[in-house]
Amino acid sequence: MLALTFGRIGCFLNGCCFGKPTDLPWAVRFPYNSFAYLSQINPNIERNRTEPQLELPQDDYISFIDKDGHWHPKPYEYLTDEQKNDVTKGKYRCLAIHPTQLYSSAMGALLCVILFLFWRRSERGAKLLANPGCTFSLMFILYGIMRFFMEFLRDDNPFEFDDLTISQNISIVMIITGSVLLIVFQKYKPKSKPKSKKS
Repeated sequence: MLALTFGRIGCFLNGCCFGKPTDLPWAVRFPYNSFAYLSQINPNIERNRTEPQLELPQDDYISFIDKDGHWHPKPYEYLTDEQKNDVTKGKYRCLAIHPTQLYSSAMGALLCVILFLFWRRSERGAKLLANPGCTFSLMFILYGIMRFFMEFLRDDNPFEFDDLTISQNISIVMIITGSVLLIVFQKYKPKSKPKSKKS
């Protein structure tokens, strides 16, 4: 979870794993030609979106169409001064979106603290859900729940099964697996540590 905390900051700096448009005060705008921007100017059938979220005129901005049928605008340096103003400050700038990368980073840090405290209680002699492996199992459950609901705010992953993303389906498997492991590890009787001989 600690690694996830720093990893998602990297995602934010890279611009991947982006969120849906929102008008919340902490929403962020990614730059022209970023992953979020390209997503907004194209329809996304895999997310049941038949129209682009941002109407950037192709005739004035198009550079090429990729193998998936998505069009890409010209590099920023090839734009006119008016166009540069429109895509950075004007009507064609990227829509404000949820900073889901930072949400995930914060949740990773929170889960890291929760799991550490959960592990510490077992070190202090707790009996319920304190056997070796229980903290590992709880990590599967908590992260699965967090990721499942985080996907409702993200706008990058395609829908796969039952209008859920692949990450949501994996999250369900993680929650079930973690729950089963938690029961198994709780019933498992670890060998007691040998007592040290006093001199």
